[in-house]
Amino acid sequence: MDIITHYDKLIDNNNDPFRDPPPLREYMDKWDGQVFVDSMHLTHTKRVLDIGIGTGRIAAKVAPFCLKLSGIDISPKTIHRAKENLSNFKNIEFICADFSDYYLLFLLALI
Repeated sequence: MDIITHYDKLIDNNNDPFRDPPPLREYMDKWDGQVFVDSMHLTHTKRVLDIGIGTGRIAAKVAPFCLKLSGIDISPKTIHRAKENLSNFKNIEFICADFSDYYLLFLLALI
């Protein structure tokens, strides 16, 4: 099974960390909760690149604090679910692609 098929099947099985029950979200927040977001020192002038945006669990925490968030993921079904989960955010751009095909473009954009 290739990577895209694997992540698409997770969505088919409704495996969506964005929609985890509260106890599991609290557990995951130990790694990527408010302390993680605060460590990014975000402002409304900063742009964020979320490599492997998945279903948007972390993007939902970051997007309110930045100018723009670009989320890239290899799975079309995952990107579709992220668009659903993050539909309230107007500052998120979704890219369905393999990051390794585009990383030089992203690096050049930072210069």
